[in-house]
Amino acid sequence: MLSTLASGGLWNPLRLPGLLAWFNANPAFVAVTGADVDEWRSRASDASVLTGGVATNLWMSDGWGSGVPAIDFGSGAGGAMSGAAVGLVAPGNGTDLPFSLFVSIRQTALVDNTTIVCWQSGGSSLSSLQMLNSGSGLLRYQRSDSGATSVNVDGTLGMGFVKRRIGLIFSGTSAQIYQNRLLEASGACDVGALACDTFKIGSGPGIDSFDGIIADVVVLNRAASVAEYLAYEEWSRRALGV
Repeated sequence: MLSTLASGGLWNPLRLPGLLAWFNANPAFVAVTGADVDEWRSRASDASVLTGGVATNLWMSDGWGSGVPAIDFGSGAGGAMSGAAVGLVAPGNGTDLPFSLFVSIRQTALVDNTTIVCWQSGGSSLSSLQMLNSGSGLLRYQRSDSGATSVNVDGTLGMGFVKRRIGLIFSGTSAQIYQNRLLEASGACDVGALACDTFKIGSGPGIDSFDGIIADVVVLNRAASVAEYLAYEEWSRRALGV
């Protein structure tokens, strides 16, 4: 099944049903001024756009692959891209809607806490995928309601500047987190309906910006199957060198 889904050069995320957004660091979908990224356009049919301050190098090949496109996110203020949730059914936008998030990243610095991707409302993070490097390290999915009640699903992060192909699958009441083919965590994750107005890559409120490189972000409007995550994971390794 997996070889049919992910082998060769034919499969890519456009074949995933329910594709809401696919932010792939392909030069055809990224607008730049000098070394700054002005715009990152989705390759999905919604063509949603992210803007913001992405710093330093656009394409990072050192330790990543043979010039494979990836956007370099610097730590600190401005190290993120964001846009209105146009075309994105944000997790729990009115109801606890299922969704899936696949990302391909590599850290270039270990800071205490970082956010990879989040959905926000009024500047508050309501749904986010985080890396917590303090202690043994956690890969966390967190949902928070407007009253600051939070539910976390925590997996093992693993330390070091490694390439990570992460899959987050939210059913509407529970979440599963996969990393590099392995199931890291699974648990209940329901705080009621969330209404989100902003989608952000590379940062989140009250937590450090992501410091590393991001090659690919996929959002689906449903809970993906394990086979679909494994297909993405294999495609990322083969096509992107992640």
